[in-house]
Amino acid sequence: MPKHFKMEDKRTIHSLTISIPAYNDSQSLVKLVEESEYLCQQLAIPFQILIINDGSDDNTLDMANQLAQKYGNIQVVSHEKNMGFGETLKKVFMLPKTEWVLFLPGDNQFPVSNLLNFVEIKDNYDYILGFRKERKDTANRKLYSLFYNLMVSLLSGYKVNDVNSIVFYRSKIFETFQLEGESAFVHAEFFIRSSMAGFRITEMEVLHQEREFGFGSGGNLRMALNTFKELFLYIAGNKLR
Repeated sequence: MPKHFKMEDKRTIHSLTISIPAYNDSQSLVKLVEESEYLCQQLAIPFQILIINDGSDDNTLDMANQLAQKYGNIQVVSHEKNMGFGETLKKVFMLPKTEWVLFLPGDNQFPVSNLLNFVEIKDNYDYILGFRKERKDTANRKLYSLFYNLMVSLLSGYKVNDVNSIVFYRSKIFETFQLEGESAFVHAEFFIRSSMAGFRITEMEVLHQEREFGFGSGGNLRMALNTFKELFLYIAGNKLR
């Protein structure tokens, strides 16, 4: 039987982690953390922030540690060298143990204010995936995303519009399964496994803004090929079981 969780007062979140992967995101990370601190304090939500620094070669780690000293509710985990999306995302998704988790990339292209809309519908779902209807990315990245989401939907049998987006989810999901991917496929793996386990899932339109600092790596061809390869291998392996 699908595993669901008890309903709560829709205005109440007993504990929240804002979980942030960061790679050479020092400037945008500071802005994202400060905006997150302000919003959650205004909402009176018990919260903490988890920052996973993936071996940045700028001063991201220094800024993360300074933020941790300033606010006191921030945990910093740092890789000595760059481990890539897969290893970082697995920690971002699975390390938090609070009731709810909001995954936000360190580039601050997703305003933390998206949290307000997630909270409004949280009682009906276990996993809420953001959908960038107005995506502020390059044409190539939009095309790659369109094709990738189509392939995830066709191969998995579960319709999805924006699988590599932000997610608001119950941490207890990971009492049912663990993530194993090694590339950006981890996003899709999380969605597919949650669907297969019977969790209540929906997509919700979210705000997406221009990247203010630095450069994204999500459109890298080699990274995209590794992600597609892992998607096919995962689906094939599960169909053989």
